[in-house]
Amino acid sequence: MHDLAAIRFKDEVLRRVKETKINGLIIDLSRIDIVDSFMGRTIGEIADSAVLLGTEVVVIGLRPEVAITMVEMGVSLGQVHPLLNLDLALEFLRTQRSR
Repeated sequence: MHDLAAIRFKDEVLRRVKETKINGLIIDLSRIDIVDSFMGRTIGEIADSAVLLGTEVVVIGLRPEVAITMVEMGVSLGQVHPLLNLDLALEFLRTQRSR
């Protein structure tokens, strides 16, 4: 994803989170092989902003090498819930919603 596309994606996701007041956001990174500093920051900004808007954020499909790179770059996903797959993410969000 090019930088401009990433910015547009971030803006669109956060606009929809704000407008629809969703309870949960699942970010699927399974198709991401390499993360540069811009992409890492963008993912972190989407997650942090969604959390600040009151949305539970789950990341799925995070490859070990991508996770290591993001940690080395200082990208914080502190309030994000990393899970293995979509089924687990949906179940997690269902249980959070019923609380």
